[in-house]
Amino acid sequence: MTRKIYLILLLNLFLVRPGKATDLVGTDSLLTILQQKNGPHKERQLILSIRYYFSGRLPAGLPAAKKSLDSVLAAFPVPNAGSLGLFVETMYRMQLRQYVEAEKVLVRAISLADRADDHYLLYGCFTQLAFLQALKGNTTEAVTSFRQARNEATTLNDAYLQILVDINISDIYHRNKLYGQSLHYLDQARALMHRRELNEPDLNMMILVNKVENYFSTESVDSLAKYSRLLLDLKISSSRLYSFQQRSIYMLYLLQARYNDAVKLLAKLKKDPSYAYDLTDDQNLTNALYHSGQVDSARVVARQLIADQALQNHPEVTLPLYEMLGRIALAKSEKDLAIRRFDEALQQAKMQIIRLVEVDTIAARLRLDDMQSSYISREGGFKRERLWLIFGVVTVSLVLVVGAMLYRNNQQKRKFERLLFESKRSELSFINSHEIRRHLSNILGIIDTISQADDRHQEYLESEAHLLSAANDLDKSIREIADKLSDDIA
Repeated sequence: MTRKIYLILLLNLFLVRPGKATDLVGTDSLLTILQQKNGPHKERQLILSIRYYFSGRLPAGLPAAKKSLDSVLAAFPVPNAGSLGLFVETMYRMQLRQYVEAEKVLVRAISLADRADDHYLLYGCFTQLAFLQALKGNTTEAVTSFRQARNEATTLNDAYLQILVDINISDIYHRNKLYGQSLHYLDQARALMHRRELNEPDLNMMILVNKVENYFSTESVDSLAKYSRLLLDLKISSSRLYSFQQRSIYMLYLLQARYNDAVKLLAKLKKDPSYAYDLTDDQNLTNALYHSGQVDSARVVARQLIADQALQNHPEVTLPLYEMLGRIALAKSEKDLAIRRFDEALQQAKMQIIRLVEVDTIAARLRLDDMQSSYISREGGFKRERLWLIFGVVTVSLVLVVGAMLYRNNQQKRKFERLLFESKRSELSFINSHEIRRHLSNILGIIDTISQADDRHQEYLESEAHLLSAANDLDKSIREIADKLSDDIA
């Protein structure tokens, strides 16, 4: 693809937020990380810092920077020091643009990291390997490496890493003109952000940028206009946002057939120091120039692009350029040149078809990975639901057992209370029928004797003591009953 695509891949390789790839990482930052307690968070930060430690440094200062980094890492015991050292060597050689040597070292780093089961380092290595392979035009190998990186991200259950891989895979599909699959992975990344509630403005920006490119490639004017507006409305601190926004504007001009406006804007942006002008813009400039009637200028730019080493082994880019040059030569009655250009376009088309078949094979494996990840996720969900179900059944069973015990106790209590009541009632009935009635009968007998006497006054005087004694006995019996009733109530 174009240099811009590779820059996106490079900037999205690991945990970094887009737009911060050129921040200079110093040894002080590494010391702060190394002094932390060992754990996944520390390894994340360490690998990220190493990944960008050499970025932004001048070639002359790279050997001294590597020596300093090696001494800092040697001063602290770090897990998997051997594979980490090879990862450092890879980053160093990448900065020197020794890509062949960097890839060889990276393969060794992957082997050691795999033995140590170091998933974070494996993720970083696989994404870096994918970048190197994409840079060389080895699309199939690049997708395979991204697939392996995606498996590591899934194992780590790290949503941020998974989203980055989805964006990079989307780039691969877009580059090979598989726009439906490219949009699928962008939608998948967006859904994962929503599901995990990740508030990452830079990831959102990259998804919008890739959506813009896909809709531009499929000539979907309305969709391009929509996502261009969303991109223009973004308010985040990213040095690349301005470039993405301006690119979306001239892309919309091209789809609206406003070719002269597109040419003017591209000419302005080429002189704008705030705009990151690259091969993507030159490629689009050739289309704008050709359709605006400036075929000679279009031919010059197209020839420059084909001669650029960065586009060698990238038929998806050079194919339309050769076709354009063939049409221009044919229009100028340069038949022999037109035949050569169309023949070159045919060779590029053959290469692209072969790669499409290979990419589609890898795509099938990715879909299988998706299915497997979905199955594992569902299986985990089922296990959790099963545990909750077991917990619910046990809880309900305990509630039923406790309820049954409480019910039985309540029944036993009522039975005992009934027996006690019957006992009390029998006792009170005995007191009432024997004690009270006896005392009452004595009182009634004394009163009857007094009422029948000839001298009632004299008889009363003689019976007064017996009457008072019987009345006191009656009162005593009544108080006993009252006391028993009070005890029952209490």
